[in-house]
Amino acid sequence: MEGPEGALAQALWTEAPARGLEAWRWRYPVGAGFYAALYPRSWFIYQWDRLPIRLAAEQFSPVIPHHYRESSYPVAVFLWSVENPTAQPLTVGLLFTWENLLGGGDEKTPKGRLHRIQRATRGDARMMGIELVGGEGPVREPGDGSWALAALAMPGMEISYRLVFRTDGDGADLWEDFAADGRLECDGETVMVPDGVPVGTGLAVTLRLEPGERRMVPMALAWDLPLVEFGAGDR
Repeated sequence: MEGPEGALAQALWTEAPARGLEAWRWRYPVGAGFYAALYPRSWFIYQWDRLPIRLAAEQFSPVIPHHYRESSYPVAVFLWSVENPTAQPLTVGLLFTWENLLGGGDEKTPKGRLHRIQRATRGDARMMGIELVGGEGPVREPGDGSWALAALAMPGMEISYRLVFRTDGDGADLWEDFAADGRLECDGETVMVPDGVPVGTGLAVTLRLEPGERRMVPMALAWDLPLVEFGAGDR
């Protein structure tokens, strides 16, 4: 986020990866907030005196009475509440990243993994998503399928993205890009990534909050993995 005292970027996890992405600001303070749950929803309220905003995340997978098909959709929704309690305008960016663990094929017939942008509109809202596809053609291996992360931008919000970043390095290229202004430098519409290369993808939603203003930012994660393999080799 960016305000009168400059820019601040913080990963909202109390731990840090065992290796990789060392340039990111990890280790959100333990105890700086509280968690609540009421099935099928859960909430986390962030309370850290270094954050000049009021931030909360509601998480749920839709459960709709008497709509069993829709209730079984493989999707998770993250509804962010962002409020500016200060007397100055603030620019806030929310970054959603995901590592692509898909992959199929072998050395003779590598399939690769496709990252591509998807867009849609609904009234005044604009949706942007990144689809991660493991392999082309029919599903034959557990690594075949897809993930997708998406964000919904209402008027006054901006969505930016990075289709690919390496997750086995220090991550400085993505982190410094986002930390500068709460946005990402977009890198095309599609890209093919070879199997075996550790990569992630990211979406950022950027908005300006006037003093006392509160806005909601919806994000979602969905997956389609038709084939799984268990330890005994059963598929």
